[in-house]
Amino acid sequence: MAKIGYARVSSKEQHLDRQLAVLKGVDKLFTDKLSGANTIQNKGATLDVLNLPSMTGIADPNLRQLMTNLIIELYKYQAESERKRIIERQQQGIALAKQQGKYHGRKPQYAEDDPRLLHAFKLYQTGMSDVDVARNTGIKRTTFIRYRKKFDVH
Repeated sequence: MAKIGYARVSSKEQHLDRQLAVLKGVDKLFTDKLSGANTIQNKGATLDVLNLPSMTGIADPNLRQLMTNLIIELYKYQAESERKRIIERQQQGIALAKQQGKYHGRKPQYAEDDPRLLHAFKLYQTGMSDVDVARNTGIKRTTFIRYRKKFDVH
């Protein structure tokens, strides 16, 4: 049976080198340097990813369902893993930008003298709970708690 490899990156700026090193020794190699969002699918074209020639011939419906579920779980795992790698690369980029002084995070939602925030602090100091302050002011409870700690309001 022939070994076929497929290496892909999302943009032309990325490199296939790492993937090509892993795929050394395959009989046929396909590469792709396009975003999945921009690819045009050929109608009627199929890609046989898993070699399961007898899948349609499985008489036992429970076994067929098990195989289908297994394939779906593999796809879900692959998508989840890719999303984690994307987030990891994004965090690395943010850390690098912070080191270079190019990233400072988003602007604070409320200034210290914001009237809504001051009103919320007064309500809290009169004995209202964080939940009640959130309900009365429209400021999210977790946001209010963060600002209360930030400005040391007791």
